[in-house]
Amino acid sequence: MPAQGTIVVDAASPQGAGSWTQVWHSYIDPSQPPSDTTFSITPAGYAVVSEVIRMAGQTFTCTFTSPMLVVNWPPTVGHQFSGAANCGSFTVQASGSITGTQQTTVGGSSVTAYVVTTNVTTSGSVSSTSSETDWVDTVHDLDVRQQSHEKGTYQGVAFQSDVTRILDSTQPG
Repeated sequence: MPAQGTIVVDAASPQGAGSWTQVWHSYIDPSQPPSDTTFSITPAGYAVVSEVIRMAGQTFTCTFTSPMLVVNWPPTVGHQFSGAANCGSFTVQASGSITGTQQTTVGGSSVTAYVVTTNVTTSGSVSSTSSETDWVDTVHDLDVRQQSHEKGTYQGVAFQSDVTRILDSTQPG
């Protein structure tokens, strides 16, 4: 299957002393609006604040009860996290941990990445379970690889997705 999709990462915006906000825009079909993830970046690490999910003509805005610190700083294997979000017609429960480190290649260069695993359950109009593994390069502050698997129903209609995203380069452009 050919590569499909793009992630555009906005420059971090200052939000006060030692705090920034950054939005990642995920496009599967470049002719459609992206799904957006907003991160809070502090000396403690990277935390998910909210997600705007756009698919099949629907938009769901999920706001976490409190920012979910997915990568602590400095990263440590064994770090655990959990969080809950309200998405209007459904809710999200997420938990995960940094499970180890692994060498991976980005643009022909070897990088050491922290492996972050996350399990997500939704209930309400969207009822699903998913697992996601991210490889995070802390030298470049980038998610260099992501694999996710999701299965569930939306208003009674079954769906399933399996997605792999691989970063081509650590250089802008």
